[in-house]
Amino acid sequence: MNNQYSLLDLLTILSVILQMQNYEEEKKSSTNDDIAKHLAKQDTEYLQKILKNQEIIIDYLTRLG
Repeated sequence: MNNQYSLLDLLTILSVILQMQNYEEEKKSSTNDDIAKHLAKQDTEYLQKILKNQEIIIDYLTRLG
């Protein structure tokens, strides 16, 4: 019976280690998601600026023409 308990103990320890690794991976994933959201927001802001500048250029060219 002692061997079974030590095997169960080892399995418990292994389970805890795997849970800790999973937790660390989840934290990294959350960070990556946050970065992706920020970059998407930044892309949208830059696109809006580009479109606004294009409108200004088209308006200026229209006045010259």
